[in-house]
Amino acid sequence: MSRENKGRKRKTDIAMTAATKRAQEVRKRMAHLEQLALEADEHKMSYGKYVEKLKREGKYDV
Repeated sequence: MSRENKGRKRKTDIAMTAATKRAQEVRKRMAHLEQLALEADEHKMSYGKYVEKLKREGKYDV
């Protein structure tokens, strides 16, 4: 690493950090959707109908 770049992050490092953060957010969102799907199954409803029911009751959080 040359002296002029010392202490600076490379663009690839920044992009990799952003990609990692997006991947974590996607995993978290998918876990939430999977939980909603399981709850819908417990109530013997389709996912869409269950989400509509939660929205009507004001319990749906995105």
